Amino acid sequence: MKSCEGYSLVETAIVLLVAALLIGGVFSGMTLQRSSQLQTMMKEYDTYVKAISEFQTKYNALPGDMGGVAGGPGGYDPATMWGATDGDGDGRIGSSTTAGVLSNQSEWFQAWKHLAAAGFIQGSYTGSGPPSVVKGVNSNVPSSAVKGAGWSVLFYLFPNNGTNSDGSGGALWMDNYGHILTLGAPNASTGYTSDPSLSTSEASAVDAKMDDGLPGTGKIRAWRTSRLPGCTVNDNTSQSTPTYATGGSSALTCSLVFIPGF
Repeated sequence: MKSCEGYSLVETAIVLLVAALLIGGVFSGMTLQRSSQLQTMMKEYDTYVKAISEFQTKYNALPGDMGGVAGGPGGYDPATMWGATDGDGDGRIGSSTTAGVLSNQSEWFQAWKHLAAAGFIQGSYTGSGPPSVVKGVNSNVPSSAVKGAGWSVLFYLFPNNGTNSDGSGGALWMDNYGHILTLGAPNASTGYTSDPSLSTSEASAVDAKMDDGLPGTGKIRAWRTSRLPGCTVNDNTSQSTPTYATGGSSALTCSLVFIPGF
């Protein structure tokens, strides 16, 4: 029979040890879950790049941009085929100018509707913005396995104007990006998914696994500090000098820009 004087030191130590193991198991599970999200996210990128490429091969046009005058290239008409809005057929998903002005945003969202309607990706999309990453029928951009994040696709081209800035406040290093896919939380003002959804260590790990591990070069970039403070450091000079501001913080300060090359 147990003494009514309370638990012994040994019993108390055992209770504390069990509690510590349980807490440790929870955090370990959370880490594994997050790792799984990041792995799935990288596969999502490959899926969407492949889907856009196959769509372009089949219809001789880019999703979202397909259509325009007389049904666009190949005579295909998204409005007739899928009840979707025609694009302008200029070979770009959206438009940009040397002043850093992004426009024709309807094509950014119609792209996902075209891809899904043609059977190249799963889901059902509204074809209009600003971005929402809610899964299901009412989603207008694909949601990611990364919690709260989604994908956007758009054209982002800025010819050399003699600076490191893209002409829109230095959000990205000046470069001929072409089409990009952005992974992040929705941002209503910019019209695409560019708000933070990754920690600096997560962004750095993804960049290192898929590219060169540097936020200013390669096919994976991070937004500059003028757009997302806290994600990178040393980004006030050449685009080859910045690094991810890794320091053990779990705060979500980064989103990523992927340059697929189409």
